[in-house]
Amino acid sequence: MNLWQKLAAISKEIGHIEKTGKNSHFNYNFIEHSNVVATCREIMFEYGVEVDLEVLDGQFLDSGGKTTRTALNMRYYVTNADKPDENFNRLWFSEAMDQQDKGVNKALTAAEKNIFMKLYHISDVDLEADENDIQSPSKKPVQSQPRPAQAPAPSRPAQAPAPAQVAPRPVTQAQPIPAPVGNAICPAHGSNLIKFKMVTGSNGIATRMQCCLSPGCEYRVAV
Repeated sequence: MNLWQKLAAISKEIGHIEKTGKNSHFNYNFIEHSNVVATCREIMFEYGVEVDLEVLDGQFLDSGGKTTRTALNMRYYVTNADKPDENFNRLWFSEAMDQQDKGVNKALTAAEKNIFMKLYHISDVDLEADENDIQSPSKKPVQSQPRPAQAPAPSRPAQAPAPAQVAPRPVTQAQPIPAPVGNAICPAHGSNLIKFKMVTGSNGIATRMQCCLSPGCEYRVAV
């Protein structure tokens, strides 16, 4: 087996590791470093895979008070013990907080655990378990809350009936404009010019003039 086939086989054999550690201060569970190293070591020896860590440089930063933050730049090497020319390396960064002289040890311990977990894809969940039985130990199942009753929607005010449409008036033919009043000589009232009005027929055409000096004058003049 080449190096990458061995890594895949080791990852498959390890499977998952339970969270047996308990942080009582912040109230959460975690996978312990000792469990990860103990589980991986035996299988790595069986397949002949070696993992080495190298510290490149580090910093000690004052975080206020008595607490010091230790930051380490590292590189880890993965080698096939049966074929040492099959190898690779990756950069890694690790840090830890401590109030005494344990900052470097904590950072190295965290780096070793996390490198193994990432290299072999270690999870705290058993992938072969029934999905319905999987629950995170740090989370409680969420209970559905009843939805509050919604207030009925306000009724819309009744709309006034639309006004009845008035049928358009039929277009009537425009009445002919009466002919203007003109002047003429009425024999019954003398030879003076008197007022005559134009009288139109049913077709709107002026046909005669009627004397309007006296309502009783029946004089007509044909046009």
